[in-house]
Amino acid sequence: MNVVELEKQIQSIRHTLQGIYQQIKLQKSPMLPSPDSSVMGAGEYIQQEQYDVVVCGQFKKGKSSFINALLGEEVLPVATEVATAQVFRVINSNTEDYNLIFNNGERMQIAKTDLAKYGSQVEADLMGSPAFKDKQIDYIEVKHPIPFLPKSIALVDTPGFGALYATHEQITRNYLKRAAAVIFITDPENPITTVQKEFVESALKQTKQILFILTKMDNYNADYIRTIVNENQRILAPLAPLTATKQIQFYPMSSKVLNFATKMKNDKLVEKSQFDVVKEALLKLIYNTVGFDINVQVFNTFNHYYNRVKKALDELHTSASQPGKAKELAEQKRKMQQTFAAEWGNSSTKQQEIMAEIEEQIIGLRNYANDMLSTSHHIYDNMLKRIESLDNNKEADQLANSMSYELQQTYANYWKDLVEDCQCNIDNILSKFNARLGAVAAEGASVQIESYQPKKMGFAGHISNFRNGYMTGSLVTGLGVGAAIIAGTVFAAPVVLLAGSVAALFGGIFAGFSVGRENKLNQKKQELKAHLSNCLQQAYSDIIRRPTHGNLTELQNAERILREAGKEAVASLYAQHKENIDRQVQLLDEQLHADAETRQRKLQEIETAKQVWIPVYNSLKSVKEQLVNLEKSNE
Repeated sequence: MNVVELEKQIQSIRHTLQGIYQQIKLQKSPMLPSPDSSVMGAGEYIQQEQYDVVVCGQFKKGKSSFINALLGEEVLPVATEVATAQVFRVINSNTEDYNLIFNNGERMQIAKTDLAKYGSQVEADLMGSPAFKDKQIDYIEVKHPIPFLPKSIALVDTPGFGALYATHEQITRNYLKRAAAVIFITDPENPITTVQKEFVESALKQTKQILFILTKMDNYNADYIRTIVNENQRILAPLAPLTATKQIQFYPMSSKVLNFATKMKNDKLVEKSQFDVVKEALLKLIYNTVGFDINVQVFNTFNHYYNRVKKALDELHTSASQPGKAKELAEQKRKMQQTFAAEWGNSSTKQQEIMAEIEEQIIGLRNYANDMLSTSHHIYDNMLKRIESLDNNKEADQLANSMSYELQQTYANYWKDLVEDCQCNIDNILSKFNARLGAVAAEGASVQIESYQPKKMGFAGHISNFRNGYMTGSLVTGLGVGAAIIAGTVFAAPVVLLAGSVAALFGGIFAGFSVGRENKLNQKKQELKAHLSNCLQQAYSDIIRRPTHGNLTELQNAERILREAGKEAVASLYAQHKENIDRQVQLLDEQLHADAETRQRKLQEIETAKQVWIPVYNSLKSVKEQLVNLEKSNE
């Protein structure tokens, strides 16, 4: 793989697509259909400076060690216990720089030696979790030279799942939603477990681009490694059709040997670490995702919109240049207008079906909230296990000091994630609804450039974080904050507010708890268990039972807002497409009754508009040719 040449091709395609987006935004002619949210979402997505490749897996399987091996030194904290407590975003940079990035957008530079203090669970347990007034760490930014890594990629080290710390799994799953691609890490100690398989399945719902790496191969002999690789591939075989490559392949490597080889500058040890094979697979994953999947999807979105524009201009040109056909075109468009209103209008069966799908998601939120606030949920169960595993009074006192804060943050963040997941699911429903409306409105459009369908490269076909943000501002204002669209979606603002409101609700019960200093360990454990039970009961009351918004509970208020916002979004999407059709009917009617002089002026306007769109056509044609060449060069 010629990395340098490949990078040039990818950047050329990205820059062309970015240029197309700027051209689309500048075109505001009343003769043209307005670009919908899918077009604007595609444009914003291709403008991103970086895309996340998320490194995830069960805790202590070698995720941080793997990234350290890529860095060529031990930068991220590692330990024999549960290590990573925060997310690290590792970016290729010519110089080293380390920063805390907070959830309010603020950043704070730190020293390299402080990474463990802010990012390691071991350090957090010993020193107490770092606390900052009115803000939380979103992630820790690590800028460090990684020569082979494109600068458009961030490697994201996550805390993992399966530990006793419920917050770790929440953080991991939250960042998984943003993943353009995933690197799944495990080790040869045991074959893939059911929990790991379920996690892989959930990852494949976010992106089909996934790379499987088996670390710590230096601890086992070659025959055993082959056995584990074959068994893992057998276990995950049913998931192969969901991947971009349609196959499951594990790549064994030794981060420890690679680290040593880098320090010693020993090429033979590098070969022994199997890193060259892993590097090739990693680069292919990155270029397939950032260089291909994203570019193809954005190209197809822009191309579809161009074909709609071309159709509208062609119809107007025919109407103005051929008066005999103007009446026929106007009648066809009016018939389409009536059919569209009957089948898709505000009282139509199709809109009712969409609202029923949205209601299913809201019911799901209610069920998940009840599950979260039960003794069988992993938040409660993990804390109970931590209490039972305490070995001495010092550990009991430490847990007593941190337990209230941990539970408050865990329940608040989990509730936030449930609401966010529900909102994202509703957004996906609305995305499909919008696509169906667009297909009806564009019916009969002549295709100038065919959509691109890759032949051989693993094309995901759908990138779930290519969000469109169909929910209107009412969702935000209903929660008492101003409209704020983040990363193409309206969801971020209400989610933050909900999390804050839950934290405020929980503040009373989760604050000021300590166990009796002179009590024996078993007595302290009983006190901790009793406090855990009290916290759960209070959390259940605050979310499910106690009215906090007039006569509505926290859950009922969230349901109301989601339902109303969904209904408004459905109506708004329909109105947008109806407005485009109504405008086309009006323009055709005007041509039908226009005199020869007026028709001539209109023809000149249409020709001018067509000329304006020629550069867009040429750019789209160029992108398609580049995509074809890119696919051939990567065969």
